[in-house]
Amino acid sequence: MNTQDNEYWQAGFAFAADIPRYNLDMLRDGMDEDQARDAAFNAWHEAQDNARQFSPFEFTASAINKSDDPDANWEAFDVGIDAAFEHAWTTLVLRRYTFAIDDTNSAAAQGGGQ
Repeated sequence: MNTQDNEYWQAGFAFAADIPRYNLDMLRDGMDEDQARDAAFNAWHEAQDNARQFSPFEFTASAINKSDDPDANWEAFDVGIDAAFEHAWTTLVLRRYTFAIDDTNSAAAQGGGQ
């Protein structure tokens, strides 16, 4: 049910697609990519949570609640949001910022591999 052909997945993706573009102020060149990703996704999820408090989202929420399977469709909507954020991460953020490489888990950093 959580596939791109589900109308509520598409609604979630569309709802979240522009959020990252306007919420990049927490990112800086040279940050560790994992920390930057966590900071970005936390800010983006906070922004979409806030956006759910106002119209026109109320119309989307009403449509999902009145659908044949609201629980599955809310899940699809949320998966669509995550897909939009993943898309933004790879197409918007990774093209704009240079992140530090965290190689503390590499074989060389652990004394292995020469």
